[in-house]
This record gives sequence, C-alpha cells and structure tokens, in this order.
Amino acid sequence: MVKSLCSSESDRYSSPVPYVGLYIAGATLVCLLLMLCDMISSFRRRTWYLPCKLFSINSVTLFLLATASKLPVDLTTYMPSHVDQLSKLSSTAMLCVSISFLAPSFGINREAESITNLITLSLMVITIVVNVCIQMYTGVIFSFVIEHIIILCCMMSLLPLLWWSISANNSGKTIITDTNRDLFKKGTEAKSFVHQAKLWYMCSCITNPQYLICGLVSPIMAANCAVCLAVLSYAAFRSIVFHKSEFCKGVSDYGWSIWIIVVTQIITVVVGSLGSVFRSIARLGMVLHSGRGEPSGLLQMNSSHHIESEKVAFNFFTKKKGLGKVVSIIMLSLSA
Repeated sequence: MVKSLCSSESDRYSSPVPYVGLYIAGATLVCLLLMLCDMISSFRRRTWYLPCKLFSINSVTLFLLATASKLPVDLTTYMPSHVDQLSKLSSTAMLCVSISFLAPSFGINREAESITNLITLSLMVITIVVNVCIQMYTGVIFSFVIEHIIILCCMMSLLPLLWWSISANNSGKTIITDTNRDLFKKGTEAKSFVHQAKLWYMCSCITNPQYLICGLVSPIMAANCAVCLAVLSYAAFRSIVFHKSEFCKGVSDYGWSIWIIVVTQIITVVVGSLGSVFRSIARLGMVLHSGRGEPSGLLQMNSSHHIESEKVAFNFFTKKKGLGKVVSIIMLSLSA
C-alpha cells in the first residue's frame, strides 16, 4: 500500500487535466455569449455605443476572466506543441480584449465598487504579466515571445487609462445629477413639465456614464483590440504553417481539450475586437453627425430638443468652478 502511494504515476495524476481545460473553455464560452447578448441587445435598441449590461465589471465577470486566463498563470505544465504555445497567447489576448469590451461598465457602478473592482482587475493583470514573463525566462513559453510582449504591453496600458476614466467619471456624476435636477426647476404646468421631461431625457442620454466613458477610452480600446486580433491572427497562421519546423513534438497534459480552449478564445477575441472597433466607429459617427447639427441616431428625438438640452447643460456646467469646471468642459466636449 505504501509503495503504491509513493510510486510515480504521472499519467494517473494528470488524467483530470483535460477536464480542467473544458472548465477553462466553458468560462471563455460564457464570456463570449455575454458579449454577444450585449451586442445583439444594443443593435435591437439602436444604442450604437454598445453599453455593457450582462458582460459588465462585477465579481462574476472577474471570476470568469480569472478562470478563462488560467493557462498564462500555469508555470509548470509542459506545453510543447504549436497548439499549446498558441493557447498561452490566445488567453492573454482574450483577457486584453475582454477588458477593453467591458470598460464602459465602470461608469454604472458606485465609486467604491468601481475602485474595488479595478483594484482586483489590476492585481489579476499584473499577476498574469509577471507569470508570463517568468515562463518566457524559464522556457515554458519558447514561441511567440515577441507577440506575448506586444499583448502584455497592450494589457498594461489599459490599467492607467481605466483608472483615469473612472476618476473623471466619478467627478462628473455629481455634476450630471445636479444638472438633471436643475432641468425641473422651471414651471410645473403640464406643457412645461413635458417639455422639461424631454430635456431631462436628452441630457441624461448625452451624459450617460457609459456613453461618456466610451468617448474617453473607446478609440484607445479599439486600437488595443485591433492590435491583439492582428497579433493573434499572425501567430495562428505561423502555428498552422510552420508547426513542424518551429515547435516541439508531443502533447501537454491538457490533451484534446487544448483545441477547444484555443478555438473558443480566438472566437471571443474576434467578437470582442469587432465590438470595440464598432463602438469606436459609432462614437465617431455620433460626433460627426452632431457637428453637422443632425440627429446622431443614438437618441430618438428631434434635433431641436437635443440642441436645447445641450444649451441647458452648458449653462449649468459653466457655472462650476475649479475641478468641476474642468470636468464639465471635458464632458461637454465628449457629449457634443
């Protein structure tokens, strides 16, 4: 009995690992479905800046991202084949794209909750970056080293951007609340009330926290997603074409499940990247339409109400002083 316990039976001990791979693929698939649900819901409602409702920053999403990103933090598992090496890269790319996709959702949380979630996300990103660097040093990751460095740089660049955006957004929430309250001060008659309600609706839409964060970060997020998609596509092409000359033979303990992980993560990267790029293009289109005095398609009311609501917001915002005035000017420029 003692001899059987002390003997090395690596095959027996590693037999559950493919099912761990299925667990990773399942978490990735849930992230993909949540992204698709948010995109489909936004298209149906014609909110082209793609607000995050299901795939938003919360404890469940952080758990899913941590589970889907298990491979980059696995320091010891031997990953010899081209698919094994590609899975490390696809996991980091998937995390980078997912963070970019859910970035607007930081605007809908309270300040304390946003800061807590961002601290957790920052620690997770830093842990993954450190673990990937260790694996590149020890040789666990021996291929796609340059690609890994590019994606890690993209992922690290998101953190200061997110910290800055939630700081600006939290400073502006008080201003937005005061503006909406100010719109109801004039008159209580039925016609006046309806008119003020329309102005309140319009001003609420153009100062929506997710909409404002999209204006702050969507171009950079879209650029990061485009870089991740291009790098991952090039790496996938290399792994398919040169898998006999650039990679080792053999399979990892993840076995057949590694293919499922890579496929689901590549699809998630494609969908998330397209969503982030579309969000940035739509935001640019709204700004261009607004500059021509035309309705942007974001709001289903006539342009005169839109212009008047912006005037009311401008009259209120320009009364602010100090930091409040700086934040007000930024928000007005983004919502124009």
